[in-house]
Amino acid sequence: LIVTIRDVSTETLHRQKLAAIHKAGVELADLTTEEVFNMEVEDRIELLKSNIIHFTQDLLNYDVVEIRLLGSESGELMPLLSLGLIEEAAFRPLHASPEGNGVTGFVASTAKSYLCEDTTKDPLYLEGSEGAKSSMTVPLIQHDTVIGTFNVESPEPHAFTQDDLQFLEIFSRDVAAALNTLELLVAQQANTAQA
Repeated sequence: LIVTIRDVSTETLHRQKLAAIHKAGVELADLTTEEVFNMEVEDRIELLKSNIIHFTQDLLNYDVVEIRLLGSESGELMPLLSLGLIEEAAFRPLHASPEGNGVTGFVASTAKSYLCEDTTKDPLYLEGSEGAKSSMTVPLIQHDTVIGTFNVESPEPHAFTQDDLQFLEIFSRDVAAALNTLELLVAQQANTAQA
């Protein structure tokens, strides 16, 4: 008789978290037809921002969050939402450029995720939250085009793992899709008004 025992708790937790992220992604911009007609554009934007913050805090357990959207013509990364950042960082002008624009500018220009394990030793890092020791930044991509960035920070060095990066990348796809849906609704409303 041969008995093999394998601990699958980590794999099970990983699968459960992926399922929860997928469910949260579906709920991000899930508006009924009635809600679409009854809500102003600003209300929809605020609802989406509120949902993003809710899921980022409750599901991913991150308290410092920043999302910036890329201006297609200007290359400027405009703040969409920030939570836990110092005021200077929240309104700091940034552009999609690999140099001089921190990790956010690097990620927006290269379309590659960036894991900063120790902010004190990383030449790209610009202070976002007070006392941050590590950060993760992923691109928001829609139709193979970078439309923005999603950044989280922690007061602990080496706080994020490759799994954390993968979870944030998956969630960021849903955020990008929700932003695209919102943009399509705004465009449709503008076309209807014009007609």
